[in-house]
Amino acid sequence: MRDIMSFLLDPAALSSEQAAIVGDMAQSQRVYATAGSGKTTLLAHAALARRMAGVPVEQIKLLTFTRTATEHLRQYLAAMASQHRIDLPEPRTILSYAGQLLQRLTRAGYGLAGSRALGINDPQLREALSGAIHQGALALRDHDDEFDIPQDNPANLATLHALFTRIKGERRFDLRTLLDSDDAIELDVLAEQARQPVAVMAFLVAFERIRERKSFMTFADVLTQPLDLLAQFSDAYQVVKEAEWVLLDEANDLNSAQLQVALAGRLRSAKVIAVGDENQCVLTSLGAHPEVMAREFPARVPGAVDVTLAGARRFGGGLAKRIQRTVRQQSAAASQCHSVAAHVTKVQAVSCDIPSRTVALLAEHLAADATGTAAVLSRERHLLVDIEVALVESKIAYELDLGQPFFFDPTVTALLGLLAAGGNRLAKLGKVVVAPAFRADMIVELAGLLFPEYPIEERERARADLLAITDGSGSFLRYAVEQAHRLSGQLATRDQRLARFNTHWDYLVAIEADAPAAEVLAELGQRFALREQLHGQILDPIERRAVLGMFERLQTLASRRALSVNALLVEINRLRTAYRAIGRPGVKGWAPRVSLSTFLKAKGREFDLVILTHLDADISPQPFPRQDTLNDPGEHAIAERRLFYVAATRARHVLRLLSSEKGQVSPFVLEMLDKAA
Repeated sequence: MRDIMSFLLDPAALSSEQAAIVGDMAQSQRVYATAGSGKTTLLAHAALARRMAGVPVEQIKLLTFTRTATEHLRQYLAAMASQHRIDLPEPRTILSYAGQLLQRLTRAGYGLAGSRALGINDPQLREALSGAIHQGALALRDHDDEFDIPQDNPANLATLHALFTRIKGERRFDLRTLLDSDDAIELDVLAEQARQPVAVMAFLVAFERIRERKSFMTFADVLTQPLDLLAQFSDAYQVVKEAEWVLLDEANDLNSAQLQVALAGRLRSAKVIAVGDENQCVLTSLGAHPEVMAREFPARVPGAVDVTLAGARRFGGGLAKRIQRTVRQQSAAASQCHSVAAHVTKVQAVSCDIPSRTVALLAEHLAADATGTAAVLSRERHLLVDIEVALVESKIAYELDLGQPFFFDPTVTALLGLLAAGGNRLAKLGKVVVAPAFRADMIVELAGLLFPEYPIEERERARADLLAITDGSGSFLRYAVEQAHRLSGQLATRDQRLARFNTHWDYLVAIEADAPAAEVLAELGQRFALREQLHGQILDPIERRAVLGMFERLQTLASRRALSVNALLVEINRLRTAYRAIGRPGVKGWAPRVSLSTFLKAKGREFDLVILTHLDADISPQPFPRQDTLNDPGEHAIAERRLFYVAATRARHVLRLLSSEKGQVSPFVLEMLDKAA
């Protein structure tokens, strides 16, 4: 089998269709493709060809939608640049590029005239707005993880502020109660109350005012409002008009506003190559739809021609049908999908004990191929917890696209502290081996969970104080929570959160250490209603879902091993130690070739082996919180089928579909396979 990278780098290996697209320097093109047809390869070679033709590197804009696709392109371009000894453009996400545009536009002279165009009458606010948008642009530029941006109604004040708290690490506050009228705002006073820079406050207030008048519904619209306004000032707007070529990947995922941003910086004579696979258009809740490219791209890029990459170079057009046949037959013999790129994708469906089978498949794959990569994907993150436990116990190093491993998640630590700290519970843990640092983390993170405004430096001081306490008195939890409450500023919800915590304190004290952990977790989840009770309205829907998912993961682990509360603490502690033993990011020699992820987070990546888990008939995928707001079951079903298509087409050589030993493959999966082809 040919080396994949050498194949990708060789222009002679391009298909005739790809070569025609890459070599066409005279017109814009809209390219329809399927998974495995070489979209990323095509764009990398298009960038190389234009540099070879003498186009300056700064005049080539290479844009993608997801960060994973950006990294994918970056790897190709780095290898090409080294081989051909030429500078190639740096790929950017749409969001990062939009932030750069805002920064450059404000530097070009967007000041009082622009703020007056917004209809803002407060002189102090007008004066601060230019610098505020500049600072906001800097923050946006550095915030590339598009899937972490609140999307329920991202333009409103609360979620805009949540974005800034993620970027800047500032404490959250209840600004909406301070903005209940259109009266003049004293920014200095407001900034002092909120403990925010004046510029950030001006930025937030300005866009809240815009939202009230414009009623835009997606975060990308927040970015396009300044672009629309600045277009009125032609001299300033021309500063971003530098792109001679715009190469656009994942065009299928763009909504109208994002398409506008992607095309904003091109010269009048610029050409565009937009590549997309409508089968992978899964972000319909953000306004993405195949019709956006079909209807709006020709209007924004007159004269563009349509091109179709008919032959899938990795999978062939019948991948989904082959998978469907294999699933329904439950055959031990794998179905093979041949392709012209010297790949053979083998597909097999198996009913089995999912964790043990997954570990066996991974061990076999890693032993057979010293450089091979693998991914274990599930529709829901909490379904991977059993597999994560099995990987730790089998000493197989892994990474997560979703951030830190489950056993190092601060929220898990906080929930364990919630369980362990009732009354003098910590004082009774002498029979349980809990490291002092772990105990300190539990308590401090719990206080931070209750009060996100709890200053970081105070948390570190409290952690150090707890480490100095040898008796482990559970009363320190109450002290830490009250301290977090006291240091969280004058917030409308602050006292309510402390009251909620105290209301349930007696219940925590009454929990028996040897009570079944799964039952305790279930009752705590019901009693606390953590998504609203602990945080009020501070958490956005995605975060609330994540907190609830913590309970689900812990319940899975506890019920699988029939653990008590104390035994659950011991088990988590043991698994943390085991994980450190097999390595972790940042430690020399740690280079995992196994990735755990969800279908969505794997978008844009490729692996030699892909294992799709928990495809059982009794497991139905839960809608994304954002999709619930659409109230359209038909659109949700279409998005789910496309999402499964995305997951199934991540496999380069081998695809395994796993359902539980006593179950059957979900009819929902079979439906998706019917529609994905």
